[in-house]
Amino acid sequence: MALDDAGLAAVAAARHGVFGRADALRLGATSAQIRSRVANGRWDFLEPGVYGFPGHAPSWRRELWVAVLSGGPTSVVAFEAAGQHHTLAPLEPDPVTLIVDRPRRHASAGAVWHRLDDLRPHHVAEIDGLPITTIPRTIV
Repeated sequence: MALDDAGLAAVAAARHGVFGRADALRLGATSAQIRSRVANGRWDFLEPGVYGFPGHAPSWRRELWVAVLSGGPTSVVAFEAAGQHHTLAPLEPDPVTLIVDRPRRHASAGAVWHRLDDLRPHHVAEIDGLPITTIPRTIV
């Protein structure tokens, strides 16, 4: 299967220019293609397993996407970052905070990870594609 560049661009466009290794592989990329595109500057390496297209402006929402993709498929925006996203917190960007599975090792740069095992499916909503704790869970 050939890499679906248009499909990957669509995924990244919905995530402020960011995509994960799993997205690239699912859309037909090989490990060699990923290494090559990073080496030749077509893709930016942002975190292990997280890439972006050059030219996207840095933003707090982009940082959230990088952290979520770095945190793994069950990571969820939480605490201060969720409060900011729900406009429960001040308008200036708070630290990027996530709830991640216990097996995950290291937080992405600039992110704080909380390894909790009490997060339930009804505590999570999806806003603009981002998994984020619901307002009640965020407040608690």
